[in-house]
Amino acid sequence: MIYTTSVSPHAREHAKRHGAIIRDVADLGPIGIGPLDERVEPEPVDRDGANQVGALIYTSGTTGLPKGVDADTQKPVIPSGWVSKDTLVEPG
Repeated sequence: MIYTTSVSPHAREHAKRHGAIIRDVADLGPIGIGPLDERVEPEPVDRDGANQVGALIYTSGTTGLPKGVDADTQKPVIPSGWVSKDTLVEPG
């Protein structure tokens, strides 16, 4: 489990509550690396790569309630916090 701990003090405390170890990672900054639940059964993998999940991103968003978004291997999602501060985004 990976936690983006630099986004807020709440995110850092959340990671610590779940046993994550905070490490400074080159080009990413501080992130939390948490333990995996060994009791979890893996989902079957579809043979067709277009139907496979590339990443599962969990967030509490603005509601404070956890939710997950799956990013498939064809159209990966890049969370805005991972985009370089030097990236210029303009309307239109």
